[in-house]
Amino acid sequence: VDGQKVTGKGLVRLMDEFVEAFNAGRVPSVTTAWASVSASECQRALDESTVFAEAAKAALLAQLPMAAPEMTKALVKLKVDSLAKFRSIALGDESAVKQYREDLSERVDSFAGPVVGENSRRTKEVCEELAADLWRPLKRKLEMQEYQEEATFEADIKEFEGHYKERARGDETTVNGVLTQFLRTRREAGLALMGAKKQGAEEEEKLRLEQERVEAEIQAETMRKLVEEKRKEAHEEQEKDA
Repeated sequence: VDGQKVTGKGLVRLMDEFVEAFNAGRVPSVTTAWASVSASECQRALDESTVFAEAAKAALLAQLPMAAPEMTKALVKLKVDSLAKFRSIALGDESAVKQYREDLSERVDSFAGPVVGENSRRTKEVCEELAADLWRPLKRKLEMQEYQEEATFEADIKEFEGHYKERARGDETTVNGVLTQFLRTRREAGLALMGAKKQGAEEEEKLRLEQERVEAEIQAETMRKLVEEKRKEAHEEQEKDA
């Protein structure tokens, strides 16, 4: 019709338009009927493609965290596949299809911000757990006062960094940020604890408590930020639902 290929479903819809016109006592117009069918099929294409895109987004979220280039590639593929899904259903010429296609494109583009944010959040969560796990041997040595020289402690920290970078997953900026923040306080606390050994048992106890206080503050700050992120996500969800 008008140079456009018509699917079997589209042809059935076109015939329905003709039957409706006849039943209403009108002379059916191919142009009018086709415009109605095209609009209906384009809306169906938009709806089904949106469902497809949402499912692809959910699948992508399940794979997080991932590196930024990998995530960008996945988002591009999601958009390409969604538009291909749309094209396989939509009927009509460019003027009829354009607005629906642009609506779909905008919907898919809106996924990027939340996905990037969630990737950063999950990267932080995974990397903090990894860092804490890798630090346990050093923490034990510090508590047992096994370090005799600062150089030995620094060598273990360097090894810790190597293992962390090998195993950390996610957004590179967040990965590095977690490592920097984690080591800054642990190194200072560790060196302070080692120095306390030379100042006597009483001074050592004070520094150990200080290390625990610093770690407790870090944990409290981490929990505070997590609660804030959760609250923000909930607020965004409420606004979206509204």
